[in-house]
Amino acid sequence: MHGFSPETTYAAAAFLWAGIGALCDVRSRRIPNWLTGSGMVAGLLLHLALGGWRSLGSAALGGLIAGAIFFAFYISGGLGAGDVKLMVAVCCFAGVHAIAGILVGTALIGGVLRHRAGAGSSPSERDLRQRCPPDGPPRPRRATPSS
Repeated sequence: MHGFSPETTYAAAAFLWAGIGALCDVRSRRIPNWLTGSGMVAGLLLHLALGGWRSLGSAALGGLIAGAIFFAFYISGGLGAGDVKLMVAVCCFAGVHAIAGILVGTALIGGVLRHRAGAGSSPSERDLRQRCPPDGPPRPRRATPSS
């Protein structure tokens, strides 16, 4: 009987780290820097230990590409900075070859959670609805001439 393959170990570690991050996010609405930073380092070291320098390069490239992609979502207001750092850590565990699957999985899970929470439930959207009701902003009344 033999142990797990490195690819299985990378995927399991990425899934575990994503789960811990999601649990922190749900409980406190933040993802701690110690979790994301240690995840990045642990993912890189895991690749180095199990796959050597080439695997370390794949993990680092995965983290960099994920950082760029998810940073674009952060800039557009779709994600928080902790989410971006967590996804970088997850991709450091998973490696560059898993980025497409992680993007699809993130989009699907995010869509399901958004649907369950109710569309338009984010604070910024509620604020926008309060300032601009569906029938448009209130119009000033015309002054009536007095005779």
